[in-house]
Amino acid sequence: MLQLLAVVWWCAVASSVATDDLYEVVPDFTGGFGCDGPLQNLDFFGNDLFQFKGDGDACKKACNDTLACGAFTLAYGQCFIKSDVGSKVSSTRGCKSYIC
Repeated sequence: MLQLLAVVWWCAVASSVATDDLYEVVPDFTGGFGCDGPLQNLDFFGNDLFQFKGDGDACKKACNDTLACGAFTLAYGQCFIKSDVGSKVSSTRGCKSYIC
């Protein structure tokens, strides 16, 4: 829950920064792009931007390359890039989710 609050706090801070300044702030934040996880057997239900076949590294790269990505779920070789973790979280055996 603390990680989710940190993500919400960061989004609030980032949205309050002027657009010109945002490009100066983001590289420092994402320079060593990382995601919290894996959160085993957990699926962030909904908020899918797109999906594709891939592994954890491919999912992480796609999330890094997608400005709107806030999280992703990897389930049985399928990567679901998500805009947000959303309010619905389900316990799904075999899923791994990451907050980015």
